[in-house]
Order: sequence, then C-alpha cells, then structure tokens
Amino acid sequence: MTDVVPGGETGHISTRNGVYFLKNRLSEDDYVIIHDAARPIVYQDIIDDLIEKAKANGNACSAVSCYETVVLTENRTSGKEQIDRNRIVRVQTPQCYNYGLIKSLYEKSRQGQSGRLCLCQYSCDELWRRDLFFQRNK
Repeated sequence: MTDVVPGGETGHISTRNGVYFLKNRLSEDDYVIIHDAARPIVYQDIIDDLIEKAKANGNACSAVSCYETVVLTENRTSGKEQIDRNRIVRVQTPQCYNYGLIKSLYEKSRQGQSGRLCLCQYSCDELWRRDLFFQRNK
C-alpha cells in the first residue's frame, strides 16, 4: 500500500475522493476498479473479466443472478405485482470504469448537474444514459 485516501460520509463521497485523488496519477484512458469492504474477498477471474469487459465497453460491474422473489410496492407495507427475476441482476462491487468517464461524471455531479450519482445506478442517471455491463454471472 502506498496511499490511504480519507473516506466520506457516504460511499459516493468516499469513491469521489478516491477518483479525485488519482487525478494527477492516471490518464483519461486508464481504468479504475472500485471495491468496498462489504465483500473483501474477490477472485482473480472476476477482476480479469471486469477489466476485459470495461476495456470493451467503458464500464463493468459485478453482478449476480437474483433468485429471491421480488415484489413491487408503493408503500413498503404491501404489494401485489411480482417482478420477473429472470430480468434482474443484483449489481455489487467490484466495479471497473474508464477513468476519464468516471471522473467526468463525478465532476458533473459535483457541479450540481445531478442530485445523485451512485456507481451502480449510472444507467438510470441522466448523466450516464448508457448500458451497464456485467461480468460473467457465476
């Protein structure tokens, strides 16, 4: 380990701090892998696949199939519409992004052009408007 970057009150702020810390260390064409402490052990083949997918698409996220029953709710106390779990994956870290792209998204977010910026929700964010690519499900 060569550096420790202070975190923040949220995962968004902690990741932003890390992205900005790398500003003078990486080029726009480099890739960054973002990981959190919730899943500290990652197999090398997942990292390799993330890098391969990100180089081909600009981004890649770890994703696992959803086997749970998922129900849509309006009030969090009841629901009646089941969501087809064959159309759902659970996105988690690690995630890999083109450095220039992720840095520009954090800069736009910081300028107030977006009220939120959560890495795994980029595909829903008005700043992103791209597909989010997944590493191979296991």
